[in-house]
Amino acid sequence: MKGVVQSGGTTGNVLPLNQARVTLYDVASGWPAVAGEAKTDRNGAFTIEPPSPSGIFYATANLGGGVVLMALLGPELPAAITINELTTVAAVHCAAPFIERRKLEGDPAGLRAAAATSATLVDAETGQSSPDAGETDTLRVARSLANVLASCVRDPNAARDLVFDLATPPGGRRPSDTISALHNIARHPSHHTGEIFAQSKVAPLYEPALISPPESWTLSVNTNDPGDEARA
Repeated sequence: MKGVVQSGGTTGNVLPLNQARVTLYDVASGWPAVAGEAKTDRNGAFTIEPPSPSGIFYATANLGGGVVLMALLGPELPAAITINELTTVAAVHCAAPFIERRKLEGDPAGLRAAAATSATLVDAETGQSSPDAGETDTLRVARSLANVLASCVRDPNAARDLVFDLATPPGGRRPSDTISALHNIARHPSHHTGEIFAQSKVAPLYEPALISPPESWTLSVNTNDPGDEARA
């Protein structure tokens, strides 16, 4: 399986991400197991020998300093994948009930539904908006959140700590990585909406995005009930 880790999703604003640590996970029996690892080259490219399908696959790309990207792939691995900010937003929001300590855990049937929903927002092979998504409000919200994440990727020293502060839930723990930050935003979508919207304008790589702050950072997506109210 070939892949690329990049910032941005179109040819005009793409930045290949060098030396990212890519890990492919397989959630076969409720727990993630490492199915392959690689490091990107100067073009952001990597290759992982594809394992035999046994569960639900997802991949993370660790850029260092708490900046981590993700792509939710489903039960079958495509021949090529792209990991960028938009795949990360789609993966985290669609699989939010299953995220524990930055990893996906839980019923494979629920994760399969989450992967199918993620595919309606972003094409995991190209890292661009899925044709099924259209120009909906949900897609604009997703693009705006991808732009928030892009600010951390493009200039982590200036943006990362601010985003982590904004993504700290009331009375909760401050996130230490971008997956946890997006997960907090998904679980507390009405917290700091204006400030997060302002941050989405710092690195506007994904357009068209929102033109005004939303009432909440909610994506209208559905997954199977995980069967655990504590994780819903």
